[in-house]
Amino acid sequence: MFRAGQYLTPYGIWNVDHGSPTIIAVQRPFIIGQQLFPERQTGIEILGQLDASAQHSFGYHLTLSNGTGPASAYRDLDGNKAVAGRAWWRFDGFGELRVGTSAYYGRDTAATQVPGPASDGMHIKYTEHIQSSYDVLSLAGDLKWTYGGLLVQGEVVTQQRKYLESHRTGALNPLLGRYLAPNDKLSWGVYGLIGYRFEWYGMMPYLLVQSLETNDVGTSGMLSIIAWHVGLNVRPIDALVLKLEYLEGHFPEDFIVGGKPARLLQAQIAWAF
Repeated sequence: MFRAGQYLTPYGIWNVDHGSPTIIAVQRPFIIGQQLFPERQTGIEILGQLDASAQHSFGYHLTLSNGTGPASAYRDLDGNKAVAGRAWWRFDGFGELRVGTSAYYGRDTAATQVPGPASDGMHIKYTEHIQSSYDVLSLAGDLKWTYGGLLVQGEVVTQQRKYLESHRTGALNPLLGRYLAPNDKLSWGVYGLIGYRFEWYGMMPYLLVQSLETNDVGTSGMLSIIAWHVGLNVRPIDALVLKLEYLEGHFPEDFIVGGKPARLLQAQIAWAF
């Protein structure tokens, strides 16, 4: 199969199956919200599936796109196309087990159009000024197993970011009082979710545990967070989901909250129409 235009990046579980009525928790995991992979791309995608037997299926996705950046939906500022791919295997012998792996490589460029006089002195000429540019390599793995009402799923995602030295543009940090340029960084995170869907009003109690480590561009410090969520997902009908969740997050001692845990009680009503 072939498609062209703007599409969701085919990686992992959460980014593709991302609608509020279908996902279990109230919010996306940190590794999805941080967009260690781009959420969407504009370009072309080739995908397919092979049913090797009654129990085994294999699938693939290959993409070529504008990559990421402030104008990637309609323009490639650096002329460097991003390439990505995904491969997965599904086993239907004991419930349904799906295992996948994904990769993405591209360049993220931010640029502005600077007006100036043309050579004839009568017109205005716009010159593209690149503010920042860096190469990104993202890798991910995912697993999802359903057996009756039981759901077990998890994802691990990494992102390596390397700036081009000529486009490593920094800024004055008002809090630290000094000039800071962004560092090359390695970000990674993981989450695991387990829940059980009962037939009575479609109730599913669930537990979500996650971790994220990333470099803060503004302060050049590492942000590390570990959090766990316990919640209840109620689906009385397919189009309506009610969610109630308690979250507790733990930060390092030198973080802005002083290492104190953050606690949050949140609810959501998701209705598909």
